[in-house]
Amino acid sequence: MRIGAVADVHSPKFLNEFTSSLKQCRKLDLFLLAGDIINRGSANEYHRVVAAIDRFHGAIPIIACFGNEEYNESRREIIALMEDRVTFLDESKISLSFAGSKIGIAGASVLLESSESSPERTRSPDDDIRPAFEKRALRISQHLQMLTKSSDHTVLLLLCEMVTNRKHLFGFYEKNKS
Repeated sequence: MRIGAVADVHSPKFLNEFTSSLKQCRKLDLFLLAGDIINRGSANEYHRVVAAIDRFHGAIPIIACFGNEEYNESRREIIALMEDRVTFLDESKISLSFAGSKIGIAGASVLLESSESSPERTRSPDDDIRPAFEKRALRISQHLQMLTKSSDHTVLLLLCEMVTNRKHLFGFYEKNKS
């Protein structure tokens, strides 16, 4: 089984580089898109990325999660555009079989509050992100445990949002020390 994976294509920004890389890959069985596939919520670009995969590797299964560049406002449109071609995982799981081998994939998208779904989003050092991340970690952990029991191979597919504010990072740890 050959699996291709990519994040941060930011199409159209790096689409040519991505396409060049696809040309060099041997035939793939599965492709994982780990977020930030499009640039600044441009939903129509998602189709161009998938078309590049199809051109070089045929209609193989494509599993994806959203990154912070797939804004909340764009996600429904992306799903509608790609629903026949891409399976999107958001704190969910899927099992696939290839040549007698079962692969389980758990996926989660970047957490975005509606107020954060624009390029100008900022996070206050006082925001308490811990409860949301703890709930998410528990759900993903449960999916992984189930998949591990029923699959030969298990994959966690997610894009982690970078902490862009040192004050937020250190404030979070200081505030939550025990």
